[in-house]
Amino acid sequence: MMLHGNGARDSLAYRTSPARRGEIEVSLPVETAAKAALYSAMQEVGISKSELAKRLNVNEKEARRLLDPKHPSKLTRVSDALAVLGRRMRVSVYTGVTEYRTAAPRKPPVASEPAKASTVGSRARVRRGQ
Repeated sequence: MMLHGNGARDSLAYRTSPARRGEIEVSLPVETAAKAALYSAMQEVGISKSELAKRLNVNEKEARRLLDPKHPSKLTRVSDALAVLGRRMRVSVYTGVTEYRTAAPRKPPVASEPAKASTVGSRARVRRGQ
């Protein structure tokens, strides 16, 4: 996932850099990565959860839920929150990325069945020992 600002900063993209010594890459669900991006955007803009709630015209509890990685939120809602901060969300899918599966692989859909959407993970870095 990459976030882009509006206007003149539109060409500026936030990307992950390769893992440095002492860091490991981990896969995150797209929803978690989007919530982390929202939190980061709030820090950059310098607003609180209550201010985010006012801008979204929702109560503060709902704004807190948008930032809670344990609470399920629709990506469109997180995208709306990013939009009021002057950001937009774009999800990218890459080939050749190592994928770790926790469940048995599913059979490919039969031609008569519609394909089901799957969650694509994003990458983040975690320092060892933290």
